[in-house]
Amino acid sequence: MIRGEKILDIEDVTVSFDGFKALDSLSIEIRKNQMLAIIGPNGAGKTTLQDVITGKTKINNGKIFFKNNDLSQFTEHEIANLGIGRKFQRPTIIENISVWDNLCIALKTKKSFIASILYKVTEEDSEKIFHTIKTINLEKKKNLIARQLSHGEKQWLEIGMLLMQQTDLLLIDEPVAGMTEKETKNTSALLKKISKERTVLVVEHDMHFVESLNVEIVVLHEGKVLTRGKMNTIKKNQQVIDVYLGR
Repeated sequence: MIRGEKILDIEDVTVSFDGFKALDSLSIEIRKNQMLAIIGPNGAGKTTLQDVITGKTKINNGKIFFKNNDLSQFTEHEIANLGIGRKFQRPTIIENISVWDNLCIALKTKKSFIASILYKVTEEDSEKIFHTIKTINLEKKKNLIARQLSHGEKQWLEIGMLLMQQTDLLLIDEPVAGMTEKETKNTSALLKKISKERTVLVVEHDMHFVESLNVEIVVLHEGKVLTRGKMNTIKKNQQVIDVYLGR
């Protein structure tokens, strides 16, 4: 993929809950092989933004296009199959099976229930799994039961499961919450590596971590884009200081 081509285009999107505008005429675009960070105070619309991209929440007005597909025409499951994957703050791995087997299951989730039961992992599949394990730095722990992993390693495994599903756009929600300093540093390196081949949208509160990513940042406030730019510009923006950084 050549970076520069638009992959996600959010156009003038509004979402209201009982009169409260969670998103208010919001417009954001993100390009292929780009990593974009989303920050903002509680209630700014960060979770709702992820919900509308994945189809969990329907929009009241506006349009969302992913690879030129109008997402309003697709179900949540269909949107996932288009190539959008979401990692929540708490890992949703299967704790009582191995790292390898978690990735095997992720490989099968795009198939029908019956097909996944009957499906046998091929040599090509095994190569994909090994490549993913190497990407998420769990080669030495591939046979370990997932519950034995550290908190950070569980987060990396879940990211690996999204990679196995051939996801083009990864939504990563607060990936470093509860991580050690070393795990946080390794997560930054992992996301940078992934963004060379995929598009990554990171929602995060940890400003030091966001700064380490060295990417463009969108600041949300009251369902709108307050500003967009690199960290050195964001930190000096008085509006951002007033509504977020100064708190």
